[in-house]
Amino acid sequence: MFRLLAGKALSVECNRARTKDLQEEKNEMRNLRYTNLSCLTDINMDLVLDVADHYFLTPYVYPLSWPEDRPLRQIISLLAVTNLGIVVLYLCLGWLSYQFIYDHNLMRHPLFLTNQVWREIKLSMTSLPIISLPTVAIFFLEVRGYSRLYDTIEYSLMENASYWPSNPIPSCT
Repeated sequence: MFRLLAGKALSVECNRARTKDLQEEKNEMRNLRYTNLSCLTDINMDLVLDVADHYFLTPYVYPLSWPEDRPLRQIISLLAVTNLGIVVLYLCLGWLSYQFIYDHNLMRHPLFLTNQVWREIKLSMTSLPIISLPTVAIFFLEVRGYSRLYDTIEYSLMENASYWPSNPIPSCT
């Protein structure tokens, strides 16, 4: 009987300690959000850019004398990653659309040019790097820390920002 009561008392004490630890951790995160805002302005590369830099660009493309936070290196890396992603996305989705959605009977139309499909692909491929320049500029600003995109909600300045998109109308219960 004594062991049972001692076990319950120990269990209650452990739950109180866990609750206290969780509350202290939550308070530390709140304090970190307001006191350590320097982490928001550090030059942290985007996840995709970081993986590309670590596994491909650093050992094979860039000299070791170029640091990862150099702006020219980041712009070149962003151009490469963005253009590669655009080309893969365009060709994959274009092929799927051509195979499953496009009406191939339209190719028999008298106004259909010879090699029109290849001409459209060539024109698209030559315009993609030009179109990607404004996108890379926005990505570069985000990578350098000039945005309000955060890794976790704890770093944001709004405490309950994730609540409002999921529950815009408060309940009356």
